[in-house]
Amino acid sequence: MTDLTYADLGWSGFFAEQADAETARPMRISAVHRDMMEAIAPDGSHRLTTPGSTADFVPGDWVLSENGIVTQLLDRQTLLKRRSAGNDTAAQLIAANVQTLGIVTSCNADFNVARLERYLVLAAEAGCLPLIVLTKSDETDEADRYLAEAERLSPLVSAIAINATDPEEVKRLYPWCGSGETLALVGSSGVGKTTLRNTLTGQTAATQDIRTDDAKGR
Repeated sequence: MTDLTYADLGWSGFFAEQADAETARPMRISAVHRDMMEAIAPDGSHRLTTPGSTADFVPGDWVLSENGIVTQLLDRQTLLKRRSAGNDTAAQLIAANVQTLGIVTSCNADFNVARLERYLVLAAEAGCLPLIVLTKSDETDEADRYLAEAERLSPLVSAIAINATDPEEVKRLYPWCGSGETLALVGSSGVGKTTLRNTLTGQTAATQDIRTDDAKGR
């Protein structure tokens, strides 16, 4: 990633109002490990440590750092989390400061109303705007039917049907990932999340082949 600005990374006035330390640098957490974290800033990637536990952080967090050490965790706008498996009542943190949750499914056997409803609950609990992204619209004559069914799930949801491999069609997502905004993509394997990410960011993360019997990724 080069030539990025703080706004490109999701920085907004909400966070700027909290960043009153003159010598600390704002950075956005991209990955959390047991003993360190990875973060991004306009000049590239960084490795950060914290005096406390990294368990207090989640991808998407904004922090202030000095000399590679986190000095402040900024307040979050939104927080995606889900219940842990088993009898553990603690919530599993997923991502922070996501304005729009892109719920990706496809116009084939992957389309599942119950799963979409679970993602809509996740978005509502986090305070995110829900956006259902229907991929593989070029592979069916029933894209309008899938789109209508998705829109009926909630009056708050927006839904679009696109061909994830067509850069021009993917541009329809731009209104949800503009300056100071963050769009996160969720969905089952094989629906085109990585393809969308690659097209939106210009990166080349590997995609998965699709099994023809159940439309899932390998």
